[in-house]
Amino acid sequence: MLKRLCATAPPLSTVSCALTSYALILTLVLAGCGNDEPAPVYEPQKMRGDVDPAAPSDVQVRQQALIKLFDEIMQRISAKYRGRDVVLAESDEEFFEGFVYLRRWEWAGPPDGDDLSVKLVLMDGDEETLHEVTRVYTVTGSGPFTVRRKE
Repeated sequence: MLKRLCATAPPLSTVSCALTSYALILTLVLAGCGNDEPAPVYEPQKMRGDVDPAAPSDVQVRQQALIKLFDEIMQRISAKYRGRDVVLAESDEEFFEGFVYLRRWEWAGPPDGDDLSVKLVLMDGDEETLHEVTRVYTVTGSGPFTVRRKE
C-alpha cells in the first residue's frame, strides 16, 4: 500500500512520502500502546484459602499441606516434579477431570477431622470456560502427607 501511495509522487517526494507514512504509522502504533489494563498480579492469598487460625493445630497442619499442594498445582507443576512432602493420591488427569488449570480455590466449609472441604475453579485450555466443583479431601500422615479425594 505504501509503495502504491508513494509511486505516484515525484522521486524526491517519494522519500518524503515514505518518511511521513512511517511517522504516521509509528504515531498510530504508539497511540494504541498503554491503553490496555495491566495483567492481574498473581497474589496467592486472593486465589486460595488460608489456614484457619482458630482451628486446632493438627487441622492447621493439614490445611497447610493442602494449601502447599494446591499452590504447586496452580503453578502448573506436574506431579512428577512436585515436592514429596505432600502427595496427591490421584493422577493429574483425575484431578482436572478434563480441564487444564486450577484457577483458584477456597474452603467450602469447616474442617471435619482429617476431611477438608474445598471449592475449586478449574479452567479449560481456552481460559474462558470455568468449571466450579466442590470436593472433600482427606489429608493423612504427619509429613509426608497424602491427600485423597473422598468419594
